[in-house]
Amino acid sequence: MDDRLFFVRWQVRNDLEYQEHWAVATEGGRVLDLTAAQVDGDPRPSRRMDEYPANYARPRLYPASVVLDAMARDGLAPDHRYLRRQLWGLHLQLFRHDAAQAVCSASPGSLYEAFIAMARCGFWLVSGYLLEAAHARAMVLSSRLNQFL
Repeated sequence: MDDRLFFVRWQVRNDLEYQEHWAVATEGGRVLDLTAAQVDGDPRPSRRMDEYPANYARPRLYPASVVLDAMARDGLAPDHRYLRRQLWGLHLQLFRHDAAQAVCSASPGSLYEAFIAMARCGFWLVSGYLLEAAHARAMVLSSRLNQFL
């Protein structure tokens, strides 16, 4: 299956809500994207990679097994979201794949991009954790304050 079915990941630029976008790509260069309407309002689930908006940059293809193996290790959180450790594990797998490809093709620029993508993922995962921890602490403090009022 790895030679016919791929996951494609774009870096999403200039969007505060999304850092990346994922879809499924076939060997013929078509993309199956059931969330495509959220991208640009076009409801077609099948399109070419070059039909995505300009802020969807640097599409990278990954064999299906790279993504599926990383995501199958743990279940979902109670709120039906992936756990941070799953997302970190996925991005470690993606980094290994990208770094191996960069070394095989003797491309220092691609290796640099792999490191940057890994650093960006770490930043967003840590930032999200800190924001959630601060919010939870604020809720505790707020409930204590309300008890005294």
